[in-house]
Amino acid sequence: MKKVIPIKERTYDENKYNNLLTVPFAQRGVHDEYPENSLPAFEKAVGLNLGIELDVHISKDKQLVVFHDDNLLRMT
Repeated sequence: MKKVIPIKERTYDENKYNNLLTVPFAQRGVHDEYPENSLPAFEKAVGLNLGIELDVHISKDKQLVVFHDDNLLRMT
């Protein structure tokens, strides 16, 4: 049986996070020249001082995978 851990309500610190939504984000990295979710796409985003949005999934063999879709059809 899994242990359930309650999550406490989080508070929003305006001083710390006020600029969060004003900084541009690179969805899946900057993938104009590189494959999306690749290290080069993330490195380019960092080099351009952009935030990075990415999706993390867990595979059947319990490995973390950075991939946007629920299946591999679009990218393979």
